[in-house]
Amino acid sequence: MKRLVIISILMTIIGMLVIPTVYATETEPGEEEVITISKTSASIKVDETVELTATSSKNSEINWESSDSTIASVTSAGVVTGIKEGNATITARGSSSSATCSINVTAKEASKFADFSEAKFELKNSETSVRKYTQQELKISNIKLPDDEFHSVKYAIANSKTMPEIDKFETTTLSKDKTEIVKYIMEEYVERNGDMYLWIIENYEDDEEQYEILVDAKKLERPEMPKYTEFFFSTFISDSDTQIVLNTPAYTENRKCTIKIGKITDEKILKEIKDSPSQGFAQLETFAKNSSSIYNKKASLDSSLEVKEKIDLTNKLENGSYYYMYVVMDDENGKFYPSKGLTLAMATAVKDYYGLFFYGTEDFKWNLKETGNIKPAGSEEPSISPDPIPQAGKNAIIVATIITGIAIIGAVSYHQYTKYRGIE
Repeated sequence: MKRLVIISILMTIIGMLVIPTVYATETEPGEEEVITISKTSASIKVDETVELTATSSKNSEINWESSDSTIASVTSAGVVTGIKEGNATITARGSSSSATCSINVTAKEASKFADFSEAKFELKNSETSVRKYTQQELKISNIKLPDDEFHSVKYAIANSKTMPEIDKFETTTLSKDKTEIVKYIMEEYVERNGDMYLWIIENYEDDEEQYEILVDAKKLERPEMPKYTEFFFSTFISDSDTQIVLNTPAYTENRKCTIKIGKITDEKILKEIKDSPSQGFAQLETFAKNSSSIYNKKASLDSSLEVKEKIDLTNKLENGSYYYMYVVMDDENGKFYPSKGLTLAMATAVKDYYGLFFYGTEDFKWNLKETGNIKPAGSEEPSISPDPIPQAGKNAIIVATIITGIAIIGAVSYHQYTKYRGIE
C-alpha cells in the first residue's frame, strides 16, 4: 500500500512538469503572426546582391516584394539586386503580418578594366585579298578605356562554348590611341563546322594570376560564304590544260573536293540563268545533284586551292553544248563547314581538241534561240557574260585560229595569182 502511494505521488509530480511544457509549445488561439527577417537594413552597390531570409511564427509561406523594383529587385527566394542608385523597401509578407528591410543602393566602383559593353564585333571577308572568300578577319571597335593608361588584354576564339586554356589566348595592347582589335587569319575558325565564340580577359594589376572576364563566350556571326560562281577564282579545262582555282575558306592544307561535270539537257535552265542568274543557278543546282555526269571524281587541292589533277574529258564533250561543273568540298565527316560551288561552261570540241569556256569569262558565249532552244555555236552574234574571271590555256586556240586564217588567205591569194598569170 505504501508503495502505491509513493508511485501515485511521483506520477502526479511528473504530470505537473510535462503538461505545462506541452501547452507552452502551442500557439494560443487568436495570437498575432510574427515575421522575423534576417536584416532590417542593408547597403549594396549597383549590380551587387544581398540575400534576405524570413520566418513566420505560424509557418506561413513568405512572399517578397519591393517598393521600387527599378532601384532594387527581389526574387521569390529573397535575393535582392541593386539596379540603380536610390532607396527601396523590401517586404517579407506572411499570411497576416510582414517585416521590412530598408535597402540603400549606391553607385558601383568605377571599373579599372577595358569596357566592351558597347563594342562592335565584326567578322568579315578580307577587303584586301583578290580572293576575298579565302581570308577572313575579326575587327572589334568602340572599346572604351577607364583611363589614359595602357591596357594589356588577351583574347581567344574557339568553335565551342568551352573557354580555352589561358596559354591559348593572344595578347594585344589598348591605349587612348588604339581602341580596336583586329585579328587576321580567321579562316582557321571559319572553315570549321559549328559556331564560333570569343573570350576577352584582362589581368589584375597586382596579381597576374587573376583576371577579369570582359567578354564571355560571345557568339560570332559567320561572314557571307561564296555562292555558285563566286566559289571559283579561275576556271579553264582543255585537252592540254586544267586550271581550277577555288575561292573559299580553307586554312587546313591538303583539303579535297569532289568535281562533277555533266551536260545541261534542260534548255529552260539555260535561259533562266541568262535572264535571272540567281533563280537559274538554283534550278541548275537541283539539276546537277540529280542528273548523270560525264565526270565525277575526287580531287586534291594545293596550298593555293588549285586542283592538282588534270581533268580528262576526251571524247566526252559535244561541240556547242553547255555543261555544269559542281564542286563540293570534302567536310571530313562534319569537321569542316559545308562549302560548294556551281558554274557552267560552253564546250568546243573539234577533232582532237576540246575546251570548256566558263560562265563569267570573256570567251563564254550565249547561243540560245528566243524559244530557249540551243543554237549551233557561232550561228548568231553572241552576248558576253559579265564579270570576267581569270583563266589560262586559251592562247593556243587564238594562235591556231590566226594561223588558219592566214593559211586560207594565202591559198586564195596564190590561186588568184596563178589565174591572172595564166591570162597574161
